[in-house]
Amino acid sequence: MSGTWQAFLGAVYTGSGTTFRVWSPTASTIELIFTDDKGEPMKDPVALKKNEDNYWEATVQSAQPGTLYKYKIDGKGPFPDLVSRFQPHGVHGPSMVVDPNAYKWSHKGFVTRNLRDCVIYEMHIGTFTQEGTYKAAADKLDYLSDLGVTCIEILPLADWPGRWNWGYDGVALYSPSRAYGTPDELRALIDKAHGLGLTVVLDAVYNHLGPDGNYTGCYTSEYMSSTHNTPWGQALNLDGKHSAGVRRFLLENSLYWLNEYHFDGFRFDATHALVDDCEHPAPHPHFLEELASTIHGVDSGLIVTGEDERNLAKMVGEKRPGGGDAWGFNGVWSDDFHHQVRVVTAGDNESYFRFFSGTADDIATTIKQGWWYVGQQLDMVNVADDAEPAQADEQKVSDTDKDTKTEKKEEKKTRGSDPKGIPHGAFVVCIQNHDQVGNRPDGDRLHHVVPPTQYLAASALMLLAPQTPLLFQGQEWACSTPFCFFTDHNQDLGKLVTEGRRREFKDFSAFAKRSIESIPDPQAEKTFRNSCLKWEEAQAKEHVAVLQAYKQLLALRKTLVNNSVASSPTDKSPEFEAMSVSALHFENDNTATKKGTPCLALLRKDNTGRSVLALFNFANAPVSLSFGSGEGAKVNVSSLPSAIQSAMLSSQWDVLVDTSALSNGAKTNIAFGESGVSTVAFHNAGAVVLCSKRA
Repeated sequence: MSGTWQAFLGAVYTGSGTTFRVWSPTASTIELIFTDDKGEPMKDPVALKKNEDNYWEATVQSAQPGTLYKYKIDGKGPFPDLVSRFQPHGVHGPSMVVDPNAYKWSHKGFVTRNLRDCVIYEMHIGTFTQEGTYKAAADKLDYLSDLGVTCIEILPLADWPGRWNWGYDGVALYSPSRAYGTPDELRALIDKAHGLGLTVVLDAVYNHLGPDGNYTGCYTSEYMSSTHNTPWGQALNLDGKHSAGVRRFLLENSLYWLNEYHFDGFRFDATHALVDDCEHPAPHPHFLEELASTIHGVDSGLIVTGEDERNLAKMVGEKRPGGGDAWGFNGVWSDDFHHQVRVVTAGDNESYFRFFSGTADDIATTIKQGWWYVGQQLDMVNVADDAEPAQADEQKVSDTDKDTKTEKKEEKKTRGSDPKGIPHGAFVVCIQNHDQVGNRPDGDRLHHVVPPTQYLAASALMLLAPQTPLLFQGQEWACSTPFCFFTDHNQDLGKLVTEGRRREFKDFSAFAKRSIESIPDPQAEKTFRNSCLKWEEAQAKEHVAVLQAYKQLLALRKTLVNNSVASSPTDKSPEFEAMSVSALHFENDNTATKKGTPCLALLRKDNTGRSVLALFNFANAPVSLSFGSGEGAKVNVSSLPSAIQSAMLSSQWDVLVDTSALSNGAKTNIAFGESGVSTVAFHNAGAVVLCSKRA
């Protein structure tokens, strides 16, 4: 990263001593306390001096790497440093001085991969291996490289209370979790990844702080907003009095991870909850724009993506088509794709899934547009405030003052915006991720509830679509392990977490005949242990076929041209040179693309100019598709986009992938005639991928 980086906040080791710097606009006195491992004072306090910008500082020559310390604020405390670079004894213990330059990097010149060229692998360090450490994760990087993954997205590392956690209860935003190892062991993980050509991004949470170990209020009340709340608690103060200090605290945090750990970018959690209601551009840009600009100021090639339920087109890029500024993110999660696929495969129809049809037409439109909702109205009756089912965050589930998740609501609102012109690669899509799995009562994955044939069809669609695919650890071999919601809080808070988690699901139909007490207890060690991947499974017979399919599909994806852009809902027949997608309609049957026979065609181009045609059947039943004189359901070829029609006229095809053959050994019957593809007879759900032969 930039050789000009100079940390400002926290305990900054200078090579000879350490400068300690704290922000507080309201404190009268701040004292530095050096401690032992138990947090007991060892020396006389050192008074920090305040400057005109409300920063308090002192330089201590004797403070070397490994020195432990805390602060007293107006005589109270001592408290951990809010900008601690390591909390070796947990978030309530003393902070440690760290020398970030002690680690000698082997791969300093790594060039971050463009987002549209990424295959993202979402990794939770604690459950990715049985050991749950940075070292153990590093040992698996060769496997990920061989699989075809090009980018690792690590779930939040900011330290939290307890031995294990998803990471979304972070309170020490600058301190990588001691539960996984040391700061240098994290650096070694990233260093090795870069040596293998793997981009590494960090999932960062700036919208709230966890419920235990948040010491911001001990320094000043100005860190938290007095006017904005999130579903997880108070929002951080991005637009109120003294917000400049809070914004700097967060902006420098992003620079810290980039410069001191060589991360290649970020996925920011729930950016819709980063509320900034100031008038813009004065006195500063919207916080999300300033955040992206700060990161790209280090290197314009760094990756900035966000999870944002608004489907907000202005998040992506620097300028919107037709004029208007954007916020500069490289990409955004598009959960609409997941929801459509989940409905067509698993049949989910509760909570926000009831806003999605899962029809072939709607899936095709979601791929063309990048997301499904582009401004449609939603009926929000009996839907949670954040339109999500059972979120796995204890501040949300243990709120004893206001059970917002069970309130009856009658509200209509619109969702989404016109995505026209956004590169398809800017939309990050998945068929499972930590949220969508962990939000389920038992943490079950898609492949736990649908047949292998259907699962591989969904996997093929995700990996061949022009959007950027995200895999969640273990899905590539259809792992048996769930990903449950787990925490390790103190007894009192833990009890509230367990009760709140179970209360989340009490109105779901599955619990009409099942006790909510059967939901895994988030506080039980067993719940965490059961979520850890069992790597020996990847070589077991029942998993090898799925892994082989993923390898084939990922190898194929590397050859595809990816330069298409999202269409507008007003574009009736969008055509792209390198991508076209359509539902398959049947002659004299206007209902053929409903859930009974959901079939699609997806056309891509490879880097040699050849056509790659994928045909999908999501029905758990035999379907024979006739494109001409062959036997079967007559596809209305004239209703297909012209690019797909033209491609299908070729009679010279190679079969690249047949997921049915991989999952159950029964090859899909494919017949070719003089006029091109004649018949594709699926024995069950599946996908076949054809490539036009070279002339």
